[in-house]
Amino acid sequence: MNEMAERMHYPAVPLVRPGGETDPVIPDSLMSAHYIQGKGYYVRRPHGSNTWLIFFTVRGFGYFISPQGRVETAWPGNIHLYPPGLYQEYGAVPPRGWDFHWAHFIPRPTWAPFLALPEVKEVPELRRAKIESAVTRKRIIGSFEEIHRDTVMSGGPRIELAFNSLERILLLVTEAVSGNSGRGAEPRVQKVLEAVAAAPSAKYTMEGLAKSVDLSPSRLAHLFKRVTGESVMDMIVNTRLKESSKLLRIGYRSVQEVAEMAGFNSPFYFSRRFARKYGLSPSVYRARFQQGRRESIRSGAVSYAGKRLVRAG
Repeated sequence: MNEMAERMHYPAVPLVRPGGETDPVIPDSLMSAHYIQGKGYYVRRPHGSNTWLIFFTVRGFGYFISPQGRVETAWPGNIHLYPPGLYQEYGAVPPRGWDFHWAHFIPRPTWAPFLALPEVKEVPELRRAKIESAVTRKRIIGSFEEIHRDTVMSGGPRIELAFNSLERILLLVTEAVSGNSGRGAEPRVQKVLEAVAAAPSAKYTMEGLAKSVDLSPSRLAHLFKRVTGESVMDMIVNTRLKESSKLLRIGYRSVQEVAEMAGFNSPFYFSRRFARKYGLSPSVYRARFQQGRRESIRSGAVSYAGKRLVRAG
């Protein structure tokens, strides 16, 4: 880890300089690491930092303390977020310690909605989100690992990649909090949704999906309908229709090929369901999209030719 990271996070190093100054803005506005800390890990910044600070707890437990001494516990799957200038005091809970990823960052202006997480009652202004889905947790960990690698390698493109990974984390957290993905606070429902989204054309049965989340088929059917408002099989069909619409926009495959690639056994059933959802047959949908793309390309070519003529004249 670089010297700045050590100074900002290593508990043996003074974190606030004489005169009460806070830490300066970090180089490139993004710095991160993965820590596994045991007994004795403790950080205190009375004036906070000039950056946002995000934590994701993987295993074990951490704690955050307010200036009044009230405590918030960091559980596995928790995201915590300190705004700039907020009193910071946190550490590892013995004996299990605290396995967590962190990042100091200055957000892009468009990130404001993603930072508006619910505040913690015990530590006012500290923000928290609970990530229930094992799939989402895995994606967050993978994104943090990409940030760690890209910030160490540095360079303009690498910093942009690191910021993209951080934005992905914030989007995943926002999705988990709002429930837009998964309609999604129920982890077993989320797991089924993620599985089908990853492979829409696979052959699914209620028995197989129920077994994957340790439920009976009837219990999964009831739970899924209550959480999402649709049946499991309707969700599978709608996911396949969305996949088929993307394949049709590519434009060079037949309707039958698209149906098979999206997981429909019958092109006639596929065409009927597609028309019901999109108001157009698959062939008309593809033709209209291709026409719009050709007109866009033609318009761009005319515009480019006009610029060439202006420069030449």
